[in-house]
Amino acid sequence: MKRIFLFIIAIFLCFSMTACSKILIEQNDKNSASTSTSTYDEENIEAESVIDTDLSAYFEGFTGTAVFFKTSGTYIIYNSNESELQVSPCSTFKIISTLAAFESGVISPEQSTIAWDGTEWSFESWNKDMTISEAFQTSCVWYYRKLTDEFGVEYMQNHLDSLQYGNCDISQWDGSRFNGNALIDGFWLESSLLISPREQVDIMYQIFEEKTYINTIYIAELKEMMYKEDPENIVKIYAKTGSGNGGWYVGFFELDGENTYFAIRLSQQEGANGSKAQQIAENIIHEYFAGAIGL
Repeated sequence: MKRIFLFIIAIFLCFSMTACSKILIEQNDKNSASTSTSTYDEENIEAESVIDTDLSAYFEGFTGTAVFFKTSGTYIIYNSNESELQVSPCSTFKIISTLAAFESGVISPEQSTIAWDGTEWSFESWNKDMTISEAFQTSCVWYYRKLTDEFGVEYMQNHLDSLQYGNCDISQWDGSRFNGNALIDGFWLESSLLISPREQVDIMYQIFEEKTYINTIYIAELKEMMYKEDPENIVKIYAKTGSGNGGWYVGFFELDGENTYFAIRLSQQEGANGSKAQQIAENIIHEYFAGAIGL
């Protein structure tokens, strides 16, 4: 009887020890899983940083914002609140409509001349037959008005939706009569289409790093059209101005083997236009960026 009792106790102790071991193993497994998950999450955080920096000295009293994005993964932003504000792209939109025109087949880089209708414009450079390169360089609105009408609403809407360009709203196709003349008006000129400076930068990055559906031949043509001579011969800048209720300068520059995409936006105020935005951008590029690496 005593032996049977001792045998039962031994079996009970064996089961108890097995259960305890199982609990400890399961707990260790949970702890290991928890540690592994934590490490995995940390390793998969996007390698991107945002640096808020004071560039007000370059703005010379003008209100506005500056957004720069280095392809190594860093945003450098001045006045972050305004960087998220959607406004009219104005003539910076010629970057997008140029690509749309090429992609649609309405024109080609080799055959892009549109005849001047004889209307006398205050900009003498507009008063002639124009190629797309000439129209881009002189920011000729009548040329781009005819061009967008040629490939039409549906194609443009699909183009913008694919690029996720700002609010993608071209409902005011003919414009808001901002320029007072239907021949030089459109949805991109203080009308329905809106985009923020940060969105502009992201779009430039997507296009010129060849992350869109757009033919690389057309991107190369556009890049050549956007090239700006650098008086100091330090950097290569590719950009487009825009003027309306404020000023834009949008594009990218090549420095020290890296592309940096940017958008300078001046809010509506006296003297704010594309030329002023360009001047501010070039000063920042030369002093803040090139100066930092001793160029």
